[in-house]
Amino acid sequence: MAADDELLRSQVAQTWRKELRQLEWLGVADGQSILELGCGPGWITERLLEAYPNSAITALDNHAERLAQGRARLHPVAPERLQWREARAESSGLASESFDLVYARFLFHYVEDPLVLAREALRVLKPGGMLVVTEIDDGLFGVTSPEVPELASVLERVARARQGKGGDRHRGRELRGLLAKAGFDAIDLDAIAFDTTDMGHAASLPQLGPAHLRRLAQAGVLRDDEEARWTAAGERFLADPDAYVLRLFLVCRGRKPQRA
Repeated sequence: MAADDELLRSQVAQTWRKELRQLEWLGVADGQSILELGCGPGWITERLLEAYPNSAITALDNHAERLAQGRARLHPVAPERLQWREARAESSGLASESFDLVYARFLFHYVEDPLVLAREALRVLKPGGMLVVTEIDDGLFGVTSPEVPELASVLERVARARQGKGGDRHRGRELRGLLAKAGFDAIDLDAIAFDTTDMGHAASLPQLGPAHLRRLAQAGVLRDDEEARWTAAGERFLADPDAYVLRLFLVCRGRKPQRA
């Protein structure tokens, strides 16, 4: 868990500038009440606090340990406008029509029933409030140069393992339809591109990094011989000073309809 959280922290540091630009383009404004679903240890929470200094933020996650990590680090920073809540995102228990913005980053591909999650977000939003979902879709992972054939195998194994736990790493393509079924309007779908310049050469392909592959082997997702072979492929890629990675994140926005 600690290694995964560190990977997430590093990723947020590399990509947040463009993610924030997308939020601003969608109309997220300082002073709005914000609910972050699946906040984990608070790496995005921290960025939201900085970007929106007059906003009250509720950070929700169903892992008590991660919430405790975030609370210990961030509560002293803004105790008057930051609340932590332990609950499942699909059944938050929060009051209806409480938030101007619900933000879910890389959460929808983890849950078994994303429509339930979208409907819960709709419930807690004020009329006219906005849900913003940032997600992946392994079918739109991006490109590498030179090509790394082993990458497709890693992504396929991870996707299969996630599906076995009820999630789906191809959920990005479903977002527009999910939000429509949940009752949102003004739905918009966009993409954010990140490349080696944004992420840094050493961090540009963590899927073939030794720490990530070791965790997959320990979890039984791949064999030891595959771990060794794919680790070597990642090392060869990173040894090339001209190696290049382009990644895509999908961003879907929906609004809660105003009352008639």
